[in-house]
Order: sequence, then structure tokens, then C-alpha cells
Amino acid sequence: MMGLTQKELGAELGFPEATADIRIAQYESGKRGLKKDRLEKIANVLGVSPAALHERNINDRLNLLHTLFEIENDYDLKPDLVFQDDLELSFALVAPDGFYWSDFWKWIEMRQTYDFGYINKKNYDLWKAGYQRID
Repeated sequence: MMGLTQKELGAELGFPEATADIRIAQYESGKRGLKKDRLEKIANVLGVSPAALHERNINDRLNLLHTLFEIENDYDLKPDLVFQDDLELSFALVAPDGFYWSDFWKWIEMRQTYDFGYINKKNYDLWKAGYQRID
């Protein structure tokens, strides 16, 4: 998304030029473990949040559902259905009283900015990748 090759990213991280692309390929393939400090350096070079680089296993509907189950358990957010005026069905997460909502409001605001054409998909994706909670 940032337009860097594996070799360029590896060089930015200080790896020797001859093996820079190999090291990055090893991280991407999972052949080499990625420690927290290295993950933070990669995120810094890319200008994104380290959280955006964590591997998630949401590659099918079953894994998506189990991720939502974890969100319900960990954050007490429960699922609900919302019917729009035109009978369109939407999925909602209902939060307990006192839940910290500013991150979600910012996300909704940026999504609407994208939906209304004020920013393009790449800029929306870059915003998400770079988002870090600001308390």
C-alpha cells in the first residue's frame, strides 16, 4: 500500500542490501518471527500503527464470527439488528453505558468522508492503517 518493495523496506530497517528483501519476505511468510521492537520499527518506517500490522485470521465467515464473539466477550459489545426505513437490514454493536465511543465516531466520520467522495479509497485505507487511539 505504501509503494515500497521488500528490498526498500528492508534497507530502511537497516538490513544489508543483499539480504534486505529476503528478511522482509521471511517476516511476511511467517518463516521468521517478528518481535515487538521490529514490528514497531516497520510500522514507523511505513507510517502506520503497529496494530495495523498484526496478523489476523479472519479469512472466512466462521473466523469472522468467532472474532465478533471475542469482541462481545472482551468489550461487552453485543450484536443487534437495525432496520432502515427502506427495510434494509443492518448489523450493529450495542455498547454498555460509559463505553468509550470517540474512536468509533472518528471511524464513522472518516467512512462517511470516503462514502461522500471527499477522500479516495487509498486515503481511507491509509487513515485506518495509521490510526492510533488518542485519549
